Amino acid sequence: MPDSVQRKLVRTQLGIPDGVPLVGQVVRFHPMKGHHRLLEAAATLARRHPGLRLLLVGRDLSPDRPELVAAIWKNGLEGNVILAGERSDIPRLMAGLDVAVSASEWCEGFPNVLGEAMASGLPCVATDVGDSAEVIEDCRRLVPAGDAAALANSIDELRAMSEEQRYELGLRARARIRRLYSLESLADRYVALYRMGRA
Repeated sequence: MPDSVQRKLVRTQLGIPDGVPLVGQVVRFHPMKGHHRLLEAAATLARRHPGLRLLLVGRDLSPDRPELVAAIWKNGLEGNVILAGERSDIPRLMAGLDVAVSASEWCEGFPNVLGEAMASGLPCVATDVGDSAEVIEDCRRLVPAGDAAALANSIDELRAMSEEQRYELGLRARARIRRLYSLESLADRYVALYRMGRA
């Protein structure tokens, strides 16, 4: 569930003032995960909204990765990107986000990070790779893989919503995950499948 107390704590710890949009992607650093494209999108967004922050969480997303730091500088984002590295407190960090992103460019199966973000009550933007469309369905902003402009525009649409509108969208996303992917719903479907086979 969206947690306003945890949201305030996380944003305070990250140095994010109230009203500043915080967009995040939680995934390891790898070319197929679309970090370079997300940085291009973030550069577009930062020109429109200079205070915007991008939180990157995952293995190898740290300042000691020269290729990553170079891409941040190339896109003029040195003051906009927070490199959090690998963390064990992902649900807590997600509470501080306004929008979660999955920018994968290829070879994505079932994107767990989308399910986790939606279960946390976050509106999401995802590229149309693997099962992303099925996971987020009507809670979605789905864009073509590799399209930085579309990624930026979809993130901006969610950013432009009121906090109440994002909250409602997040609740819809959470309800979808609970309905389709909770342990209880999966168990019910296995039972139904078993009974069909016995009929």
